[in-house]
Amino acid sequence: MLPAPQNVQAIGYDRHIELRWDPVDRAALRRYMIYRALDGKDFQPIGIQLPGTQRYSDFLGKAEVTAQYKVAASDRDYRQSPLSNVASASTREFTDDELLTMLQEACFHYYWEAADPNSGMTRENIPGDDRMVATGASGFGISTLMVGVDRRFITREQAVERLTKIVGFLEHAQRYHGAWSHYMDGGSGKTMPVFGTFDNGGDLVETSFLMQGLLAARQYFHGANEKEQSLYRRISQLWETVEWDWYRQTPKSDVIYWHWSPQWAWQIHHPLIGFNEVMITYLLAMASPTHAVPADLYYTGWAGQSQNALNYRAGWSGSTDGDHYGNGHTYYGIKLDVGVGTGGPLFFTHYSYIGFDPHSLHDRYTSSYFDNNRNLALINRTPPDRCPARGRQSE
Repeated sequence: MLPAPQNVQAIGYDRHIELRWDPVDRAALRRYMIYRALDGKDFQPIGIQLPGTQRYSDFLGKAEVTAQYKVAASDRDYRQSPLSNVASASTREFTDDELLTMLQEACFHYYWEAADPNSGMTRENIPGDDRMVATGASGFGISTLMVGVDRRFITREQAVERLTKIVGFLEHAQRYHGAWSHYMDGGSGKTMPVFGTFDNGGDLVETSFLMQGLLAARQYFHGANEKEQSLYRRISQLWETVEWDWYRQTPKSDVIYWHWSPQWAWQIHHPLIGFNEVMITYLLAMASPTHAVPADLYYTGWAGQSQNALNYRAGWSGSTDGDHYGNGHTYYGIKLDVGVGTGGPLFFTHYSYIGFDPHSLHDRYTSSYFDNNRNLALINRTPPDRCPARGRQSE
């Protein structure tokens, strides 16, 4: 029989309670069974957790709820160990700072605990295909290492160890003129063409998300010891070997393209046209010390005014507001300088700025991308049924 899990702890948050326990190190383990009682007596099963994760979140929906928990280990035949000792906690109203810490820690633990064990990279989905790691998501995962150290969720040494594993994997993974594919096998580093036959080559956008995480980490983990100095040199080598200029397709192209495959060449032929989540691709391509593109591609490609660019923006959004990149309209009383329609989904305001500060970023369309992104988020958040004016207002 499996032993009962030990050291079960319950931690109360604003609307949920999180359980943690020590791992049951037995080959027969197949799952953990979570039991809850609201009266201290009637314990009922409420969930299952897979081996390798000794954490479970129980969402109770409101503050001032007290619950008690027990955890059991279970084998392949669903034979359970004795129940653990009782752990109890209560939900309570949180301050804004406590909520922010809660969110940061939860996001950090997703990337830290659920990473691929071979590569340290971020898995695409959990549960799912355990082989598949995601290139862009791994850039976000690398960024959480810095947050984890700064907020003392992990030690600096733990973060350096994980980052070293990731860099070692990336050095030997398949690349296409320096770019990695969207999805890779976390064991072999080989491309996984998840999005179809043509998706078997380099993905410059996912590479951009990964690279901004690596470059931010290169600066953060730049201590005097040899491990961090080595990381700095190795990340620099990865950065300098991405051939951003190759993804123009031709030296005279006025735009950067998303994909290239050694088998299918430019078959996907997806131009990068903003405003959306891929501004970072142009910024990194222009900043490359070895394979830079001309700076004027920012205006001919990213903020391009060609008919193709106008059709592209209007096509995905269903709106001509912002089809010339600049918008200038007011929605729900909030001015939007840049963005198509009412701005687009919120990840447009996130992905390019994981490792890049938009506060001082401006161009001929807006005096501040930080202000513009904040306004886009505010427009996105505004409930139309609570606004005196729905949709766009005239100037």
